[in-house]
Amino acid sequence: MKCPVCKTECSGYDRCPQCGFDQLNKTFISKEEAMFWEQQVVVPYRNTHFFTPKNFGEAKRKLYELKTDEAFDRFYKIFAGLVENGSWVSAPVNDKQLLISPFRGGHYIAIYSDMNGRVAGDSKDVITMDINKFIDILYDNPHLLGIVIDPNKDPFLLNRKDISNLTVRKDPRLQVKDWGDGIPQYTEKDLMTEEELLDFGMEIVGQHYIAKNGFTVLETHKGAHGFPNYALQKNNVLYLMKVAVGVTNKPVLSERDREFYLASCKRFNAKCLYAPLALVSSDKERAAKGIALYGDGYYANFSDVEELN
Repeated sequence: MKCPVCKTECSGYDRCPQCGFDQLNKTFISKEEAMFWEQQVVVPYRNTHFFTPKNFGEAKRKLYELKTDEAFDRFYKIFAGLVENGSWVSAPVNDKQLLISPFRGGHYIAIYSDMNGRVAGDSKDVITMDINKFIDILYDNPHLLGIVIDPNKDPFLLNRKDISNLTVRKDPRLQVKDWGDGIPQYTEKDLMTEEELLDFGMEIVGQHYIAKNGFTVLETHKGAHGFPNYALQKNNVLYLMKVAVGVTNKPVLSERDREFYLASCKRFNAKCLYAPLALVSSDKERAAKGIALYGDGYYANFSDVEELN
């Protein structure tokens, strides 16, 4: 038997050990009665006792402590509940401006899972508001990659796709958009950013090369101009990989970049991998002009990864 509030396994319990709900053995004479009870009892309890900033902070601590599927699932459920309920959370500010945190090559909105867990290095000033306001800011700026929770203490990243998939808030830039045939009217904000192109490219390389060739991902770096984008391991050998993404045409590796990548790998006694690919619009006119619009249809021109030496 699972708790109707938090879905924790509660066989043998009269009270849920996870969220404290104490009506576990309820019986009903009809489906309608059960549905009415859920709306009148379960949902309000869930909103006021489970989907709370306090539980959010506790779930994140458990996630880092246990690193189990159950801990991740609980954390994601609470985050989704905070969004759906419009719960208020806090974020660091600097000179009355929301702090944008650089992290692993990308830029993220920083929020706190628990105000009592702030550490040295955190801003002394905070802003507290509906978590959806932070998501509004995120979705309005295509150069931001997501939200980083507690950037200075066990940071946890939720990228745009995570937030869009986990919550009721769907990122408009990740939805399919019908741009019609040919070249439509568009603004610079309609073009995919370097960050979005790299994210798209890294996902393709991850699925079609890294996973299929038995590599373990040690770390990722979302900087379009940084190196490496992937730190990998296979057979106790370290590999550093650059993912280079172009529109319509694959990037051409310059001798200067080649030397820089090789020198970086030498410092870590790592092998150097270079993964060039191109995203090509499914519309021939847009492809010919090298135009990459968000939400458009694409195919990837990706064949293989080169080992540099």
